[in-house]
Amino acid sequence: VCYGKRIASELHRRPNGRHILTDQNNIGCHGWYEADEAADQVQRMVELWKPPTCQLATMTYMMKKDIMAKFQEMNERLFDSLPSIINDELETEERDGEFNFQDHLPMPFQPKEWHDGESARVFVDGMRVKALDDICLKFQNNPPGKCEQGFSVQKSDYGEVEILDGKLQVKFAGKGLSEKVQMSSFPVQAATVQIMPYGWKAKKGFHGHVKDLVAGVSHIKDKAKEFFEAMFSTRQTNLADLMSGSVSKWAVCPIKDSADLAELDSHLGVEDAAFEDFQKEAYKTWTGFKEEIPGEKCVEASEVLGQVAGFESAKACEINELHADHVEKYTDDATSKPEEFICPLRPPLPADEQLQVLSESRGQCFLRMTGRQEQQYGWHYMGHFPARRQNDRKANLPKAEYELVRLMKVPGGGAEAEVNLGRFCSLEELNSNPRFCILPKIHNEWSTLAGFAGSLARSLTAVVEKIGDDPDDIEATAPLEIGATAVSAAIRSYQGKLENESSWADKAKQGLKTAAIVLTEKSWDNLRGARRLARSTAHWAKDKVKGELTGAGRMTAELEERLFSHNSAGEVLHSLSF
Repeated sequence: VCYGKRIASELHRRPNGRHILTDQNNIGCHGWYEADEAADQVQRMVELWKPPTCQLATMTYMMKKDIMAKFQEMNERLFDSLPSIINDELETEERDGEFNFQDHLPMPFQPKEWHDGESARVFVDGMRVKALDDICLKFQNNPPGKCEQGFSVQKSDYGEVEILDGKLQVKFAGKGLSEKVQMSSFPVQAATVQIMPYGWKAKKGFHGHVKDLVAGVSHIKDKAKEFFEAMFSTRQTNLADLMSGSVSKWAVCPIKDSADLAELDSHLGVEDAAFEDFQKEAYKTWTGFKEEIPGEKCVEASEVLGQVAGFESAKACEINELHADHVEKYTDDATSKPEEFICPLRPPLPADEQLQVLSESRGQCFLRMTGRQEQQYGWHYMGHFPARRQNDRKANLPKAEYELVRLMKVPGGGAEAEVNLGRFCSLEELNSNPRFCILPKIHNEWSTLAGFAGSLARSLTAVVEKIGDDPDDIEATAPLEIGATAVSAAIRSYQGKLENESSWADKAKQGLKTAAIVLTEKSWDNLRGARRLARSTAHWAKDKVKGELTGAGRMTAELEERLFSHNSAGEVLHSLSF
């Protein structure tokens, strides 16, 4: 039992073979079965990949994008190759249609020598030389004695020796030479050039430049590229703007005037989201298109819900678009009735990643259905059962009775990662009685960090000792049940508050303020260090009494349930979706 097409090659015959063969694709095969077992396995495959599970919608989208990516690659390769193609066309035009690139490739090394009788120097093909003075490679006829433009070699220009027909010639490269001149060698007097040591490099990388000239690369970088930019660049950009922002259509056939359009639409599909998305991505080099991250952009809730009471100040963040009967309709064999389902038009982000995007909206709460509300309204999460219908074709409108939550911790790990939530009032409660939902402002705050630490210790059923007459002259020791990290976070939070309060800065000297926001090493040690481990048994027993009163465990558990919640990322995202 396998997925996909089995044929993986062209028809062929092995040497001396008596059969026409083709390779078989074994990728996607998952077992050999007896006939009845194979039937059961095929049925399981149908259960997983039938349209209501939305597995097919995701796979179809991705496969279409992979195929279109190849078309995009072909187009990019064409435009990457156009300068070199134009280069050869220009070479052919300049040579009256007689250009064969093979004739202009570097030849095998057959170095020739030329002996200078006056200086006893030997010049060899490929040897690097430098002009000792200005040299004119070609003079004008009228007026005589004047160097033609583009043929002037300047002093210290570099060149490469070429021995032709027993004569010394040099192929120079320099600012005073035209591009065409730099591609040819010219006769020179041996006394006008200096032989450079082996391995000598010019400042501009002369050796590599000459190599480019021989291979014709220089033409691509200059004339052909300018021609390409002038002819194709603007045209391609304009085409990209047109194509990426619109959809091209084939008119397949006309519709009769007497056709029932509603009935016709029930049998037709929808526009291809994969094609539209990838069309924008394919032209992003020219258009600057940037794909939006689902959930990052939010709009006024009224744009989605209309005027619904209670949602006047709310926003809606789109994370996906679901279509009915996508990618195709499905009829249940058992009931012979079509299934009512919807599937995402585009593959959604993994649940943990989508929640991380939403959690970046600092200071924002999200509307959430509790487990009981999901049960009441039939909004069931099916992510744990991928072979079941994932989304019923039904409305699930947000209601003011649903609670508000804040995403506190969203770890990675996929749909099964545990997400922590902070629970708030319902939207209805917040709108009706905000004073019961919003934390009251504290008017008589602690003026020093030591005072805050003492109150914190009392709240944590800790030990507090007086060390002076002032109310803030105390030492506090946190109990062992409270983690040191939690105590530190609370201290840092209030310390930051004291540092940022302008009113405190206005009424206190800098030295007094610094003293107020610093906790002594001894107090730190008592609250979170080793000293709290060394408290006497009597003190510790006294502390424990407060935490072991009748019903304390039940009250703690109830408060935990009221104020916080946790669930898998997939279930949390489902409860935030409407």
